[in-house]
Amino acid sequence: RESLVLAVSGQSELAICGTLTLKNLFDQPLVIFPRRILPSLYDAIFAMYHAAGYLPGVAQEAIQMQTIVNLVSAGIGVAWVPDSVRQFQRPGVVYRKVFVAKGQGIPGCETSLVCRPGVASPALLRFMAFAPG
Repeated sequence: RESLVLAVSGQSELAICGTLTLKNLFDQPLVIFPRRILPSLYDAIFAMYHAAGYLPGVAQEAIQMQTIVNLVSAGIGVAWVPDSVRQFQRPGVVYRKVFVAKGQGIPGCETSLVCRPGVASPALLRFMAFAPG
């Protein structure tokens, strides 16, 4: 489980402004996974905007995190991404924590490992031993 951060273009005012709040984001176009690929995250992001009385505008959907970050770098929009995506260190992208008012919340993201029982290769067993859980 990890928190979401906002990926913004390094050329955006959002990259250099002081404290970043949800109110700063409502007019920003989103780059997001399609709902059919990741419905829980998509719904959580939309619910966060709806709770504040806004409907997010989706500029582009993409099915890979690298593509989403590249679209942010190109200035297409902003993207809510898992904190671990900071490791991509894509030039032209800044990752920002967003502060929320009391009673609001930024959704989190959960990644799970699923495999068939009894069909674990040595590589899978080593990975499972390494993965937190």
